[in-house]
Amino acid sequence: MQRSGYHHVAKGLGLPLQRQTTRLLPSRLSGLNGDYEANQIALALKITRRDCLLVVDGDYELKLIGQIRRVTQARIYAVFHQIPKALEQILADPRPLLLDGAVCVARCQIPLVQAIAPPGKTWFVPHGVDTDYFTPCGPRSDQPRVLCVGWHYRDFDTLRETADLIARAVPAALVRLVAASSLLPSELDLGRVELVTDLSDEQLLEEYRRAWVVLLPLTDATANNSLLESMACGTPIVVSDIGGVRDYVGPECGALCPPLDAKAHAAATVELLLDSFRRVAAGHAARTRAETYAWPIVQAQIRRILV
Repeated sequence: MQRSGYHHVAKGLGLPLQRQTTRLLPSRLSGLNGDYEANQIALALKITRRDCLLVVDGDYELKLIGQIRRVTQARIYAVFHQIPKALEQILADPRPLLLDGAVCVARCQIPLVQAIAPPGKTWFVPHGVDTDYFTPCGPRSDQPRVLCVGWHYRDFDTLRETADLIARAVPAALVRLVAASSLLPSELDLGRVELVTDLSDEQLLEEYRRAWVVLLPLTDATANNSLLESMACGTPIVVSDIGGVRDYVGPECGALCPPLDAKAHAAATVELLLDSFRRVAAGHAARTRAETYAWPIVQAQIRRILV
């Protein structure tokens, strides 16, 4: 999806140095030590007179960052997205201070990430969302509709059980999962959950706008695109209270539920389906909260770090 993801953060922060771009630079100018890509990036920084590099996927670029560090005096910052369990593996080997600063998209990452940045140079800056594109618009569906979006760290067992409980309480309710079929487990049992695949950006936006509630049972989380996008569309959210979720959403936006607890997820969803006043209030609160994560605001926070 072109409207999702972290690449939006680069807009307005400087000149993006994509790998495809650096590879267009003359290889004969890249140096002789074999670290071709690092030398290309260093050369690109020199040519563009930039003294600061932001690596937007720091989790899996530590080797490259170390190579860049050896061939340039530019300041290097990196953003980390992975859950703490994954970061423990990524950062398992002792490393020198590779970074001039690190940005985490959830506070739960900070204790791990700060080990590879100077003291006091690890910050929480929230993930952003395109609040100009993801907006409330038009009427909700005539039929009570509950929407789950995505596959990464989704708790499908809890989703299936929750859908069964919702159906008992609100028989007319429809529970839908929007996800790429190629990314789902081949033996996945969704029960009564309707699977919708391969939607365009515009079709996904319509799903958010027509849903009465977005339901996100999670096994873990830092930032979550689906959470932010549904909030920006003014859709109440029922989400597992795990990882970095509380960095982004509060109970006023819908409900925070214990992980793995289908009964809690179902009860919160049913309450919102049956109480239109609370549902509308939660939707307004979600949109208001999402506006604080608009990309220009997030970019400004990172720009203050890079100065």
